[in-house]
Amino acid sequence: MPLVPSLTTALTTGYQAYYSDVYGFKSYPIILDPLEDVEVAIFNKDVNSHPFHLHGHTFFIMVRGTVDQNPANRITPPGQTRMRRDTITIPPLSYAIVRFRADNPGVWLFHCHMQFHMDQGLGLTFIEAPYRIINNTKLPDQYKRNCDLMGIPNSGNAMGRAGLDMAGDPRGPFPLSGF
Repeated sequence: MPLVPSLTTALTTGYQAYYSDVYGFKSYPIILDPLEDVEVAIFNKDVNSHPFHLHGHTFFIMVRGTVDQNPANRITPPGQTRMRRDTITIPPLSYAIVRFRADNPGVWLFHCHMQFHMDQGLGLTFIEAPYRIINNTKLPDQYKRNCDLMGIPNSGNAMGRAGLDMAGDPRGPFPLSGF
């Protein structure tokens, strides 16, 4: 977890809010332009199911299937109307491709709903339209007071520093090879 919440970083780093590095390595940040069409492929090569949830949006389920890539095992939603959800469970040894439009400026988490999986790296952060966040968002004073009470800096990058000074930003976990 970053020392400084990603929303605070987006609001206090100016033009550097466009650099994914300021949000910290473990945030897995992805910067999105306004109205960008975003497609995410989720591959589950594990023997456990993973319920993935997207904050701030609903997505279309474009396709689902098994990781063996056999077209006969592909499940495509019928007709031209795709299902819209904010959560999708990816069964063992399966995949899904979801799509959404970046039409809600903010900082949005996409993660496995099983907390210990998210702690192991099954999550990422979409930073959507940073300049619109900066120009249209003012945090309440209570937000800053709560941060003060918990010892959380009220400005700066993920490490509470200026610019790209990310000293102390922990690296890892890294993807396992061979899986």
